Amino acid sequence: MIGIGKTSFIRSAYGSEEITSMFEQCAWVTISHPFNLNDFITSLAHELNAHDFSVLGNDLQKSEESIKPSKRRCLLVLDDVLSIEEWNLIQPHLPNETNTKIIVTTREA
Repeated sequence: MIGIGKTSFIRSAYGSEEITSMFEQCAWVTISHPFNLNDFITSLAHELNAHDFSVLGNDLQKSEESIKPSKRRCLLVLDDVLSIEEWNLIQPHLPNETNTKIIVTTREA
């Protein structure tokens, strides 16, 4: 549902010292619409300070480009993923390390 406070709730937790002290790196990416995978990857790499992460590959259609994290504990917030289809495009490019935690806000049930 739109306007019930999902983003506000997550933003208050994201900004709390208790949460941020648990992670060495935090990133918040609001998904732009219309969705563009290359813009998403660029925004995520920027938020994560590219010197700690590397962007690999150059052929988005083959899903070879992804963000590869260092061994640091990382929190990622992906705000406003509109659909399962968007998530399916985004998910293969996210770090899948156990030290990375991902929070997604969406209108999709």
